[in-house]
Amino acid sequence: MTAFNAVRFRVKPGQDQAFLDAHKKIHADWPGLRHVNIIKTGDRSYCIIAEWDGMDALAKARPNEIAYSSPGVGNTGHLAAALFESLAKVKTIHVPYKGTAPAVIAVLSGETQLTWSSIPAILPHVRAGRARALGVGNTKRLPSLPDFPTVAEAGVPGFECVAWGGLIGPANMPRDIVLRLSKETVATLNQKDVIDRTLSEGTVPAPSGPDEFLAYMKSELKKWGEVVKIAGIKPE
Repeated sequence: MTAFNAVRFRVKPGQDQAFLDAHKKIHADWPGLRHVNIIKTGDRSYCIIAEWDGMDALAKARPNEIAYSSPGVGNTGHLAAALFESLAKVKTIHVPYKGTAPAVIAVLSGETQLTWSSIPAILPHVRAGRARALGVGNTKRLPSLPDFPTVAEAGVPGFECVAWGGLIGPANMPRDIVLRLSKETVATLNQKDVIDRTLSEGTVPAPSGPDEFLAYMKSELKKWGEVVKIAGIKPE
């Protein structure tokens, strides 16, 4: 999920007209854009956006000015932002933190304007009104969050990024044990109480067999390997 508190840009005295010109240009370039507003306090001007299309447009109009927090270099949040930048042709500023909680706190406190987070980590803050969700990385809207559009339908076609998990055993685990564990896991994930609980937290159970899961992992490694290469992400 992508969420933000408010996007604020500090403008030095005397630069207000230039900022207003940029604001007008955004509306000229994106006629359907309605959620970019300017408020003024003394000799400072700020731009506050309220929807995904506004964030996307503003990121294009003012590259390297929107900062996003992530749990660290190479984390899912970092890769999600890299994929977004590649598809949307924009550039934002990565601010890595040591873990999910600090990254979420950063956007809530205004240290950064945006964060790419797993849904369970940010959802309580969205529901409490402390942050606003812009979109989810799934290919389809979540049944438990039908009002939140996917990032793809919100304006970035081809975007998909989900935090997933699965069971992995030793390389030489006997096939019959693999199939037994898979069968029991799938049966558990298909239980109504498990489905209801996971959906309420913004997680979608996706039970599959070992061969399907292996194929998915390989496709994810290929996809994110290309994103890492394009973005020039290096391990730290």
